[in-house]
Amino acid sequence: MTGKKSTRKTDSAARRRSTSPEGGAGGCPMLDEMDKKIRWAASWISPPGDKAPNYYFLARKNFNIAAVPRKALLRIAADARYAVFVNGEFVGNGPARGTHKRYFADSYSVASLLHPGSNWIAAEVHCCLKPSYTMAPFHTALLAELPGMVATDATWQVRTDPSHRPDSLIYTGQIGFSEWKEMPAEPPRWMTGGDGSSAWLKPLVMGEPDVFTGRRVVPRPIAPPENSLLHPAKIIETGRVPFTPGAAENPDYATLIATEPHTALPLPAAPPMTAMNPLVFEPGPGRE
Repeated sequence: MTGKKSTRKTDSAARRRSTSPEGGAGGCPMLDEMDKKIRWAASWISPPGDKAPNYYFLARKNFNIAAVPRKALLRIAADARYAVFVNGEFVGNGPARGTHKRYFADSYSVASLLHPGSNWIAAEVHCCLKPSYTMAPFHTALLAELPGMVATDATWQVRTDPSHRPDSLIYTGQIGFSEWKEMPAEPPRWMTGGDGSSAWLKPLVMGEPDVFTGRRVVPRPIAPPENSLLHPAKIIETGRVPFTPGAAENPDYATLIATEPHTALPLPAAPPMTAMNPLVFEPGPGRE
C-alpha cells in the first residue's frame, strides 16, 4: 500500500511497474544457482545509528569497467527485503522469506544494463525488525556483489531512506507493516549519484556471509514469482474525495479510506484535474 500519491516521476516508481515474467526488468532474468557452492566476496553492511522498528535504507556504489562482459551476474540478499537497480534500471526485488537458520540470496543476469566506464549499483532495503509471514528479520543489512566488479564493503554509501515513513501501521500479522512512501521526498536520481554525496554515510561492516547472525546464505530454493502489468478493461465508476486538512499525515490511512466521503460523478465524465493530464486507462494487448 502507498500512503501518498505524487505526480513526480521517480526512478523507483517508474521502474518497479515494468517487471518481466522472468523476475526482473530490462532483460534481467533471475538465475538458478541451487547446485553451486558460492564463495562470496561481499560483506554484510548496514547504516550506522539507531533504527526504527519499521526501517528503510538506501545503499549504492559507483564502479568502473573497461568493457561489458558477455555475462554479468548480480547476487543479492537482504535482511529482510530489497529492491535492486543497476544504472537506475530496476532489476528485481526479494528475497524469499528466510528462516532463523538461513538467508536466501537471489541471482540475476545484468550484462544488458552495464556499459563501459562508470556504472552504479543501488538498493532500497526494508527491515521491519518484527517477524511476519513475509519476513524473518534479525538485523538491518544488505549483501550484494557483481563478482569481479563490485561487492558490498566499507566503501559503499548508505543513508536512511527519507521517503519512507517509519510510523506506518502494521497492516496484518501476516503482511507486517504497511508501506507509506512519500514520493517527493525520494532523493532525485539517487540510484546514479545525481543527488550528490553530502547526505550519505559510510556503512558498518557487519560480518561475512555465514557468520553474520549465525545464519547461512544459500541460493533461492524456489522459482521466482511472475510479475505482470494488467490494465483495467474499462472504468466502471468515477468519483471525487474532498480534501481533508491533516488527513495526508494520518498513518491510519486504511481507516481514513474506509470512512472518507465519496461523491459519485456521472460516466464518462472524470473529475476536473489541474496541473497534470487526465489519466487514461486502456486495455492491454489481447484483453477486452
